[in-house]
Amino acid sequence: MNIVNEQIEILNKLSQLMYDSAEDGFDEIGCVFKYDYGYKDGSSSVGTKYWNIVNGEKIYKRLSDNFTCIELIPQLHKIMKAHTGGEWTEFTLTINKDGKANTKFKYPDQETIT
Repeated sequence: MNIVNEQIEILNKLSQLMYDSAEDGFDEIGCVFKYDYGYKDGSSSVGTKYWNIVNGEKIYKRLSDNFTCIELIPQLHKIMKAHTGGEWTEFTLTINKDGKANTKFKYPDQETIT
């Protein structure tokens, strides 16, 4: 599998996790996935902030499976770093009710990249 397809596969898995956690009738679902790496002891951490927008109201929820995120986020980071050399620290994935997805990656000391 090529590197771009690997990235797409991981983003699709994260999207499915968001759908599985969503309220019925949402206008938009979104999640900020944060990846802190490079701690002195070699460890890293993954954080999430997930929401649904239903009838114009933003409702924060928990993802149904945070363990999957803990596995997928470092993989995505590693693949993207190998592909572009960039080391993002977080990204936001949003999906509207029609299924259109959007990602925005945030790099240290840089503006958000869409």
